Amino acid sequence: MSIADDILKKATDYFSYDEQLADEEIPVMLVDFAIEKFKQRRNYPPHFTEEQIENDMKNHMMVLAMAVVDLFAKYGTEGETEHSEKNIQRVYQNAYISEAVFKDVCPYVGCIR
Repeated sequence: MSIADDILKKATDYFSYDEQLADEEIPVMLVDFAIEKFKQRRNYPPHFTEEQIENDMKNHMMVLAMAVVDLFAKYGTEGETEHSEKNIQRVYQNAYISEAVFKDVCPYVGCIR
C-alpha cells in the first residue's frame, strides 16, 4: 500500500464517525495535493531519498490526513475564504490548506558556511 493510500484511508476513517459523511468518497486528487503541499512545506534537502521522504511522511500521517480533511471540507468552494448559504456562514483561514494544519511541520533548512 502506498503512502497516498494510507493517507486516504486515515481521512476516510475520520469521516466514518459521522453518519452524513460516512459514505463520502474523497477524491484522490486531494490526497495528491496534500502530499505536494507537505513536501513543499518540508523543503526536503536534495540528498534525501524517496525512502527517507516516505518515512518522514509516515511520521506525519495524521497531519497529512487532516490536510485532506481540511481540503475536503472546502470541496466545491475552492478559492473562497467565506461562504454563506441558508443562514449558515463559513469562514476559512484561507482558500487552500489551513495554516493551522501544518503549524507544527517545520521545513528543513540549510546553513551557509
